[in-house]
Amino acid sequence: MTMPLPNPDWTADEIVAHLKTIGTTASRAGMARFGINIAEVAGASFPDIPDTVQERTSLYKTPAEKFAECVAAIG
Repeated sequence: MTMPLPNPDWTADEIVAHLKTIGTTASRAGMARFGINIAEVAGASFPDIPDTVQERTSLYKTPAEKFAECVAAIG
């Protein structure tokens, strides 16, 4: 089943579920090379995260802070 594109009404859990669907084994392997525990990571890279998901963290000033928020939500 393919998940629809994100929309602003999604909850954090729905966003995390979507990030996990767009994550890749290659991304997770890259994270592991840098010592990141990949047991529960989504494996989604920032350029792959849809704009709607990024907009949910628009209170932050930099893309790095937006990405950190998404990563923190994944756990």
